[in-house]
Amino acid sequence: MRLLLIKTVQLCWQVAMNRLMSMYLKIIFENRCKSYMDILVMCILIWSYNVNNFWFCQQQLEGHTYQINCLLVNQDENIIFSSGDDKKIIIWKNDQQWEVSQSIQEHNSSVYGLSLNDSQNKLISCGFDLYILVFQCSEQNSNWNLIQKIQTIAGGYRLCFISNNQFTFQPINQDVMEVYSKDQKGEEYSKSQGIKIKRGFDQNCFFPQQYIKQKQLLINKNGSCINVVKVLESGQLMVEQCIEFETNYIFGAANDNGDYLVTWDYVTKDLQLRQYQE
Repeated sequence: MRLLLIKTVQLCWQVAMNRLMSMYLKIIFENRCKSYMDILVMCILIWSYNVNNFWFCQQQLEGHTYQINCLLVNQDENIIFSSGDDKKIIIWKNDQQWEVSQSIQEHNSSVYGLSLNDSQNKLISCGFDLYILVFQCSEQNSNWNLIQKIQTIAGGYRLCFISNNQFTFQPINQDVMEVYSKDQKGEEYSKSQGIKIKRGFDQNCFFPQQYIKQKQLLINKNGSCINVVKVLESGQLMVEQCIEFETNYIFGAANDNGDYLVTWDYVTKDLQLRQYQE
């Protein structure tokens, strides 16, 4: 990966890219909002811009009672999933205005990671309570119902669907990333593989796993390392590259086709832009 550095002055807590790549960075700086969705501790701020391209806060979503840890938007961009330290997963739907559609409290501790499958009908979550929860969307009333509870060896900050039948899970402070696959009956997920990866002490959940379908690559931050994992046609996974930092406070994201990876870390305070090369 080719590297470009941009020095920043303020702290950067999250990095994202828009789909058209017309704006390479949408960044949430400390006390400064420049993104479509922003988190203000317990609130979600929805931002939009007017004809003069000035950003304004369109709506403030209140429903969590403690810090929000994760935001997830469906493919149609009309449903938001949020989770936090209040043990809740809140589902918001947009009908003129964003409103709470469902509030789920099945975890016993903070909820750190969320992911939707390709079909958008299954949701998985992980947190500090040593469980991965699998939810399915009802065709009758569109409610999300718990269908499976998987016990894990440790809590987890990150998990991600890589297909309808397979997802990955990163236990906190472990040097193995776990892969879960559907059983032969196609009903439940079970652990099918463990991938040895580099790790370090991890203290935050704000760099979620990201699967790049076009390149069959999984971006997995673990401690002070970013592991780039290749998903083979056989369904097996292998580490293709490991990018090491001097801190576990790393935040970043790749664009949709995986051509670029942007990161910011607490030590260098640089925005680092890496370009993928086959």
